[in-house]
Amino acid sequence: MWDDQFALASDIRDVVEWADSCLNWANIPKKIFCQYRSERLINDFDEAINQERRVSPLNLVDDDLHDRLVSAYERLLGRAPKAHVYVMPYPKIVDGADVDGDCELLGPGEPSLTRGDRRAIDSVITMLNAEVHKAVKATGSSRISYVELGTDFDQIPLCKNGRINPQTGFNSATNPFFSTPGNYGPISYAFHPNARGQEAYASALKRALNERIAPQRVLLDLGQTIDVGTLQPAAGADTLQAQATWPGSTVSLSFVSPGGTVVDEDSPGVVSMRTPTSHKLVLANPGPGTWKLRVTGDDVHEDEPVDVEAFTTTPDRAPPSVAARAERVDGTASTFRLIADGPADATHTWAFSDGGVATGARVEHRFTNAGELWATLKTAAADGQTTWTPLTVRGADASAPVIATAADVVAEAASGAGRAVEFTPPSATDGVGAPIGTTCAPASGSVFALGATEVTCSATAGGKRVTSRFTVRVQDTTPPVFGPAPDVRTGAFAVPVATDTVDGAVDVGCSPASGAVFAVGATPVTCSAADRAGNAASVRFVVTIDPVVAPAPRHADPKPVAAGRTALKRAIVRGQTVTAQLACPAGTSGCAAVTARLMVKRSVVGTGRTGALASGKTAKLTVKLNAKGRALLKRGRVKATLELRQGTTVLGKRAVTLRR
Repeated sequence: MWDDQFALASDIRDVVEWADSCLNWANIPKKIFCQYRSERLINDFDEAINQERRVSPLNLVDDDLHDRLVSAYERLLGRAPKAHVYVMPYPKIVDGADVDGDCELLGPGEPSLTRGDRRAIDSVITMLNAEVHKAVKATGSSRISYVELGTDFDQIPLCKNGRINPQTGFNSATNPFFSTPGNYGPISYAFHPNARGQEAYASALKRALNERIAPQRVLLDLGQTIDVGTLQPAAGADTLQAQATWPGSTVSLSFVSPGGTVVDEDSPGVVSMRTPTSHKLVLANPGPGTWKLRVTGDDVHEDEPVDVEAFTTTPDRAPPSVAARAERVDGTASTFRLIADGPADATHTWAFSDGGVATGARVEHRFTNAGELWATLKTAAADGQTTWTPLTVRGADASAPVIATAADVVAEAASGAGRAVEFTPPSATDGVGAPIGTTCAPASGSVFALGATEVTCSATAGGKRVTSRFTVRVQDTTPPVFGPAPDVRTGAFAVPVATDTVDGAVDVGCSPASGAVFAVGATPVTCSAADRAGNAASVRFVVTIDPVVAPAPRHADPKPVAAGRTALKRAIVRGQTVTAQLACPAGTSGCAAVTARLMVKRSVVGTGRTGALASGKTAKLTVKLNAKGRALLKRGRVKATLELRQGTTVLGKRAVTLRR
């Protein structure tokens, strides 16, 4: 009810101030204020009609902004199912938020940003970007990316070291009636990027676009290798990943480093995962520079498409986790000891409700203002990430309780359901400093799901209730665990089983694969697996093939049904196919696979293949014309050579005549 009354009183005050400035604008500032209030009242009226567009600083606190961002991103991804969405954060508008001085927006004596204003802007932008980043992650989609601005805006803030920056990348106070040269426009353009700012945004976006190869479809010939494209890993990228999928062919992926080295599935530091219709390659710590993605058609069918994409991943840089608390100095009424618990290499800057400033993880301050005493702590980590922590030192009513700020908790998942996490609730005291109990929801020991869950703790004293919030983050950084993988003496080995704490049984790929042809002697085999979080593991064992002591059964090459040494008895041409009859002689151990090529001079106009044959079995080998062969056939009779091969051995050749 108090909120409703306050909102009504604020609206009435806005109308009165608007009327006064618009009816009595004797000077330029009054005229600017008139337009600002007019636009503000129109905006408030629009928000009253459409509640979904309502804007409030409380959106940052009550998760309304987070939910609305996630909903907007998910709708956008749904409406553009083939697009990749790049989300640009808010840039750093002001610098030197802890430096004295007023950043004069329109010149001496005109509206300016005080140190407190700049500190507030800096903290709001930090919190907004954190919410935007969390919302992008919450979509769970690989088709949306949060773009790191890096150093693009470092030299062009609006305010630099407490003064207006002549080389700024932002508009200052903007108004169609009165503004600085080159800075005219609607007042809503204030603080928006100018040409320099747009160039900085473009630079950041270009860098993000170069960090991936968009999904594309390619066509390959048998044995052909093509370069799909290039990409440049972001600074600090921890993986370079590529994936290819196809309906029924077999292809292989590889990278070419900036120095020209080919990196494939057998290279160190590479995790390769294969299925019958896909190949995924993951390279750890790729390093800077321009990388190429290559795809090779190991065994491709004619005109069968292969879908390929590549991208880099960068570990999230989390803001520093900090807990702030205040302790009254004995024997004083307004002197407090303020303590920041956070990273040892972080810089802590305190701003107090009476305008004072102090630096350090542990400071003492005597407050000179009446009423509520508060402090705002800015913590800057060594990697540049910042966190703003508000702290109520003493409420306006001395009887109000005080609850400490709790640090975020990070725990490793114990199963797909998450983990039961125990934490210590933040301490609380009543108005005279006596300890009181706190309650938290969810409670300590509850099962927390994977991801971030906000915990709200509260304490009540004297009819007043205070709350403190922190985050419990359950993460999955544990790779799958392999079961026993003993050395074996057969090429048809059982693939080891890999089990993940969160995902359970996961797919395993081995190189060489089970059933492959192993040479006599010892051959190392590496089996790899990765969970959905990208944690990878591998296991190695040895396959030993003993030499055959007794004479092995003769392994005859498949030959066409023919007398003597003729490789091909006859070739039958029907339409656009040539058919030959093959047979494996009885009394052998079987015959290996045979491939066929239909040649016109040195051009391959058709291919075919048959699998291995058992002893005494026959098979038909059909050679289908490719596009080049079909084009030649349209011109009339074509003389060609049918060539049969078993591995690299030519079994035989036969001339055939193709007719339309």
